[in-house]
Amino acid sequence: MRAHLGLRTWSPVMFAIVLLMGLGAIAGFFRVRRSIDVILRDRFEGLLSAQQMAAVLDNTERQIVAFVVGDGEAAPGLPFPDPASEVAQGIGRLRGTSRDDDSRRAVVAIEQAWAAYQATARDFRERFEQGETAECRALYRDRLSLDSHRLKAAVGSFITLNQEAVRQTREDAAVEARRWFFAMGGITLVGLISTILFSQQVVSLIIRPLQRQSRTIDRVTFGEIELRLPPEREGALNSLADSANRLIENYEAIHEDGRHQIKAERRYSLALVEAFRVPALLLDGNGSLIVSNSAARELFTGTDGRARLEALTAALGNGAAPATIQLADRTYRAECRPCGQIRGFTGRVVLLEPA
Repeated sequence: MRAHLGLRTWSPVMFAIVLLMGLGAIAGFFRVRRSIDVILRDRFEGLLSAQQMAAVLDNTERQIVAFVVGDGEAAPGLPFPDPASEVAQGIGRLRGTSRDDDSRRAVVAIEQAWAAYQATARDFRERFEQGETAECRALYRDRLSLDSHRLKAAVGSFITLNQEAVRQTREDAAVEARRWFFAMGGITLVGLISTILFSQQVVSLIIRPLQRQSRTIDRVTFGEIELRLPPEREGALNSLADSANRLIENYEAIHEDGRHQIKAERRYSLALVEAFRVPALLLDGNGSLIVSNSAARELFTGTDGRARLEALTAALGNGAAPATIQLADRTYRAECRPCGQIRGFTGRVVLLEPA
């Protein structure tokens, strides 16, 4: 019964290792999905804002045509259609949801077209309010209609760009999901096989010799046998030294793989933390900064960065409850999430929301 003690001891360990690898694979998959969902959400918000802006511009142009060009005479006293507030709000939302260079350039083109349209619209409005029908008609034909067309074309270009980006992001998400699934499945399978082989080596090289030695000592203690040195003592010591060297090499190899995994995990965490629009940072168990996004680096770098980080750590304490803290003349609400050891580190994720 004692001969199978090693296998019974290592079976739960193998199961725990494989379970942790599977949970790590699932957690990594959902982290990638959450990052992609953030990108898609920004894209859809930008599309909705651009479509609303295009509808406002179309409605404004129809009103101008109906008031002046269609009726053939100006109508003093009627409210002039002014989409300035709606367009300004729409441009602000587009600027906030644009994450890539192409979208930012498209937003800049919209802003430039809107500035040209506003300059012409102010001149048109003055003539409209004075009842200058002929001048309004000529100004609309020569300048305002062209500026309106350029503005709507810039908005349409942004819509087309984001529609294509949404389609490409969905395709990339599907490919990434399949790649992640097969990669994690392969890693889990290799880990299972490696764990089984390693456990067999441990059982055969360490546990079973110790069991035999324990039984021999018991027999010597009870007087069943007499203790004698083996005839080839030098050869036995050499074999034991070789076995110890092989075991140390295995442990060093495992430790080296762990260092590579920690480096890969740091790069992965840095990519995830950059997806947040608010200051986000990852602290280790001692409160030291591991990774942070660009918004957090503006707060915690420079001459006062260390003091601010210590103030944040002191405000959070050991718990995960939200805390309010004053940083750089602004008040932030800190939300803390503890991290487990499944992915290779311990610490806390901290999000700073403006209060």
